[in-house]
Amino acid sequence: MLYDLDTLDSTTHPHAARAISAIVDAQEFLDLYQDADAVGRARLLDASTPRGPSSWLRRIPRAPAFSATRGIFEFQHPSDYPIALATDLQVRPPGSDHCRTCASSTGALQPIGLDGRHWISCPHGLRLQRSVHHPVRDTLAWLLTAVLGERMVIREDRDGGGRMSSFMQRFPGLGHQPDIVLEGFDGPGSYTILEIKTCEPAGDTFIAHRHTATSRGAAHRFLEQTYSPGQYTMPAHQPGAPRLRLLTFVVSVRGALGSEAQTFIRQISARVAGAVPYRLLDEASWATQGCAPLFRSAITFAARRALAAGIRRSTCTAAEARFAERTDWLGPDPARCFDCPVDPAPAEQ
Repeated sequence: MLYDLDTLDSTTHPHAARAISAIVDAQEFLDLYQDADAVGRARLLDASTPRGPSSWLRRIPRAPAFSATRGIFEFQHPSDYPIALATDLQVRPPGSDHCRTCASSTGALQPIGLDGRHWISCPHGLRLQRSVHHPVRDTLAWLLTAVLGERMVIREDRDGGGRMSSFMQRFPGLGHQPDIVLEGFDGPGSYTILEIKTCEPAGDTFIAHRHTATSRGAAHRFLEQTYSPGQYTMPAHQPGAPRLRLLTFVVSVRGALGSEAQTFIRQISARVAGAVPYRLLDEASWATQGCAPLFRSAITFAARRALAAGIRRSTCTAAEARFAERTDWLGPDPARCFDCPVDPAPAEQ
């Protein structure tokens, strides 16, 4: 494309600046990646996933709208924001000197290292399902209800009206209860099964078995292509019978979305021509002017907020740990910690 001399300077400079910035950013990324250990490399690759990990940083919190107390873009506690930033930097969050649940379960102080990664492998503390999965599921269900309406969204919660139980009774051979089901999303007589998976690609198990330190999105692909389809027994389609489709919505604890999740968000946005539905206008801002950016920001923020709140609840200062009462309320279960890519426990309500 040729530009006239009068507009050449103003037209070409932005393109040149973007091209130079891309080269400089790529060089800086490679320098960081080369000097990092396996955990740092997995963390860098996960954060470099397009459209996702940094979306939550662009959103300015607004007045509460998701519930009576908190909005979907608002942290639950003032200390959760620095905790979220500390997990990004792989450092121990402020005030998180000891593991509260380890002290309560064993009676012994469990110091947290400078990298602050005890929460990933702690067998007493955080659980991936309860800590991050359920908040992400609830946020996605609320967003889908606002866009598609109550009748199309089938979910298992106190407001579900037993529709998920009716769905499972109609399809008893599935072998696994979905997180969300969309009725009629792919056309009349269709059911789109949304299986939400959360993961920590920088965990030692994913690094060792899924090579997340060298392959970006390897954890997401494993959950989309292998693990999630193995949980379901999808019936073969018969003429005149309802059509079932499994969609695995994978999001890492730092907000990286899988390919199926990205495609699904684009499909939702296309249904409303990219505009923010009127039910979500209170949550829109200059950073989320369209439906797809709003979905990505809300979902990634839900994961980050839930992780920060879980770390805050399960850790304490050294002074607090000395007075921790032994309760034995949560036994050790290494198979259900964040570091394990397979969570054998059913979803807890």
